[in-house]
Amino acid sequence: YQEFSGIDIEDSIQIDKDLELSRTLMTIVRIVRNRARFFAFELKKSLKTSGSNEENLMRIIVSRCEIDMVQIKSEFEKISKRTLLDEIQTDTSGNLKCALIELLRQRNQTVNIDTSSKQLVETPLPVRKPRSTVQWKDPISEKSFVRSPSNRDTSSTNRFDRNNHEKLNTLLQFNTRPAHLSFREGRPKDQ
Repeated sequence: YQEFSGIDIEDSIQIDKDLELSRTLMTIVRIVRNRARFFAFELKKSLKTSGSNEENLMRIIVSRCEIDMVQIKSEFEKISKRTLLDEIQTDTSGNLKCALIELLRQRNQTVNIDTSSKQLVETPLPVRKPRSTVQWKDPISEKSFVRSPSNRDTSSTNRFDRNNHEKLNTLLQFNTRPAHLSFREGRPKDQ
């Protein structure tokens, strides 16, 4: 775009008067240019607000933790004075803090962090006790079910009788006319 028009695409988007459209287009351009930097900037914006934007923090960290969180953390360190882990430790609290810190852990990657954060990253997970073994039982055969005391064979009947054929057959066996037929015949004729 820049070679064709001679103007950077971000500059031409900012010229646009429609604020929502320009914001959406700028987001798309920034994601295409550097996805990790975009998410690092969004995390910084979320942490910068008073009380931190917890929903945005959770959304970004949960959705990106297994994809490219290592790159996002390094980009965050480039645009901020502190690490992402330090920012989350100071700006969040409670269960949210514990959950976000756990999601940010990367045991396979070495990350430049101070000693207080390093302790959190390198602590091993607790060893889980082995679960009790599951005892599988033999599958239940159809012959083991007790048959209904009625003599009616249900194997040939449809489960859903949408047209009420079965009801009509039962009424005809008792020499009874269905209600809709007797209603039409019993109606007085117009004179």
